[in-house]
Amino acid sequence: MKRSEVDRQRLSPMMQQYLNVKDKYEDAIIFFRLGDFYEMFFEDALLCSRELELTLTGKQAGLKERIPMCGVPYHAYRAYVEKLINQGYKVAICEQLTDPKESKGVVDRDVVQVITKGTILDNSLDAKENNYIGNIYDFDYCYGISFTDITTGYFYVTIAENTTNLLNIVKSYNIKEIIVNSNIDREIINNLREFNNILVTYQDNILENNDYIQVYENLEDIRMVNTIKHLLFYINETKKDILKHLQSAEVLIMNEHLLFDIYTKKNLELVQTIRQQDKTYSLLWLLDKTKTAMGARLLKYNIENPLVNKEEIIRRHNIIEKLLTEFIFREELINALDEVYDLERLSSRISYGNLNARDLIQLKDSLKVLPFIDNILEELKYDKKIETFPDLYELLDQTINEDAPITIKEGSIIKDEFGYERKQTLSNCERFITPLLKEKENIILGAEEKIIDLEYHLFINIRDIVKTYIQRLQVTSKILAEIDMLQSLTIAAENNSYVKPEITDERIINIKDARHPVVEKVLKNEYVPNDIVMDDDVNILLITGPNMAGKSTYMRQLAIIVIMNQIGSYVPCKSCKIPLFDKIFTRIGASDDLVSGESTFMIEMKEANMAIAEATTNSLLLFDELGRGTATYDGMSLAQAILEYIHDYIKAKTLFSTHYHELTSLSNELINLKNIHVSAIEREGEITFLHKIKKGAVDKSYGIHVAALAKLPNEIIKRANDILAAYENKSIRKKIFTQTSLFIEEEQTTTVINNLTSKLNEIDPLNITPLQALNKVYELKELIKDKND
Repeated sequence: MKRSEVDRQRLSPMMQQYLNVKDKYEDAIIFFRLGDFYEMFFEDALLCSRELELTLTGKQAGLKERIPMCGVPYHAYRAYVEKLINQGYKVAICEQLTDPKESKGVVDRDVVQVITKGTILDNSLDAKENNYIGNIYDFDYCYGISFTDITTGYFYVTIAENTTNLLNIVKSYNIKEIIVNSNIDREIINNLREFNNILVTYQDNILENNDYIQVYENLEDIRMVNTIKHLLFYINETKKDILKHLQSAEVLIMNEHLLFDIYTKKNLELVQTIRQQDKTYSLLWLLDKTKTAMGARLLKYNIENPLVNKEEIIRRHNIIEKLLTEFIFREELINALDEVYDLERLSSRISYGNLNARDLIQLKDSLKVLPFIDNILEELKYDKKIETFPDLYELLDQTINEDAPITIKEGSIIKDEFGYERKQTLSNCERFITPLLKEKENIILGAEEKIIDLEYHLFINIRDIVKTYIQRLQVTSKILAEIDMLQSLTIAAENNSYVKPEITDERIINIKDARHPVVEKVLKNEYVPNDIVMDDDVNILLITGPNMAGKSTYMRQLAIIVIMNQIGSYVPCKSCKIPLFDKIFTRIGASDDLVSGESTFMIEMKEANMAIAEATTNSLLLFDELGRGTATYDGMSLAQAILEYIHDYIKAKTLFSTHYHELTSLSNELINLKNIHVSAIEREGEITFLHKIKKGAVDKSYGIHVAALAKLPNEIIKRANDILAAYENKSIRKKIFTQTSLFIEEEQTTTVINNLTSKLNEIDPLNITPLQALNKVYELKELIKDKND
């Protein structure tokens, strides 16, 4: 039975109430409170019985047929809601607003919150991940984009000038839910939905009141203000309450961070691996020794958004240096941080009003160690100071029962001693009573429900007092998160023998015994370090060598060292002198985009075009086997043309690996290009990879040797060697064009024509035999052929 098919006049009053609520929230599943259960009806019941594996029953509602119904216990609803949210649904919680015992007719009910991917406040969220909800406001000539994690209060806003930058922001920050206005391009919506199953909602309204003025009052750009108000309207409609913990919006200024796109983040495996889609064996996995959820989130944010501010980077390097030397204070700090709960998300629950007594116990336990942490930071001469909140700690310590239950309406929340005066002293115990209870003693004696109600209201009063501390708690939380992140980087540096990098203003890279930090952990003692040296007169390293020899790892380790340096970390090598970079572009790995239908080669060209269009002299470019996605000579020609363009116009530091060994002759023409190769030894038909970078080029790819290592059948290996020998004997591999100037082409053509003319003038047609004429034709043909070759 469908909701649209019923005669509403015949329905019971309660079911009419349900349909009125459902009409307001068509796109959400209604969890309708009935006593100790949340019930779902009609299409919602059919969907939930399927998705949540609930028993589908029926309810008599005034019609001949029973309407579809299923339900879940109210105390266990969170797990069911979480499952629906993860599958992309919205859930509207419709609560009873009046006591059924005191209601003469239908109990008043209304939606108290709408839970979505981006607005969930539950403890089920990954503590080490931000949960962003954002919006895109299409201004026709540009896009406004803002996003917030309502569990922490952080808010961000920026303007994107084009679709590419817009999508890169959404994907880079892994925004879970996006609100858009109705005139946005449909292709953008499709792209968003295809990426990580982002929940997209259309809405044109913007917030008209000033309930959230603290978020945007410092902004001058009216586009940013309207963008934020567009998102705040949706948040306000879903949460049904003012979230006072939302912080002043930070304007994302792109040139204040080291920029790279989502593909670079993926290729470098910064926060998760490509194959397993998991944190394990990513850079984040390696560096994350944090003790608090706040520190873990900040570390992840910094890995995805490294700095370009030299002073701040050096400040972090110096703090790590201090923590390495003051190891006793460091250990005490780490132990203290281990006692600190997630103050950021506690603040959000305090603000929203859905915290319980155990949340306040966690807050109290966190506050207890703050004076100790403050003393350690003073000893370390840390340049930021935390607040210790002695009065708030005292309040919580005196009021909240250590063994308080999860729910706040069961009693036993408030300590017996708090707010009580002595009524009677007995031999083995003392009795207490508040002045209010003493006055009402005869009325409420034995009335346990009323006592619990009084205790509940006392808890609410305490919660409201705690609310006044939210902004100050958030300031201290940021400092704790930073020091936790820095101690984590210190532990990683100490455990893995990282060194303090030297940041130079010169365009020089000089890294001795550089290592890939993750690969070396996996290989343990087998890893072979390599120098990475690019003087001021070397902008391009052209890397040749066999597959599996380590070309890609060599390239990746430079990018990762750059990122580690610019988050303020020590780096994996013996010594490091390096400049700051503004952007990183990579083309590493090859795969077709099955969703968009784009081939490997098309993706290669798009990524190459992005690098060429946006790279500056201060960028880092990594190209691995560019051009392999098309025919050999097409790919080789494009690779050479791109190398020449980077060399002549962009002048960025570039690592370019290739199987086109003919390209190595470019070092004779391009003065800022240098050949290096990954060495290997071939003995008696077998190859040994040394994984060592050496100067110069190689002219052999060892592809068949790699195939043999992959255990291809001997018949295939032997046949491949025979075919290769045949090709080499025929000398079909052609030399590279080391000069592509049209003027040189014309000079070469003129020379050939002059030679042809000279040869023809030597022929006397009246004194030549047919055989001599035939030989002359072959001679002239060979002359033309030599020119083409």
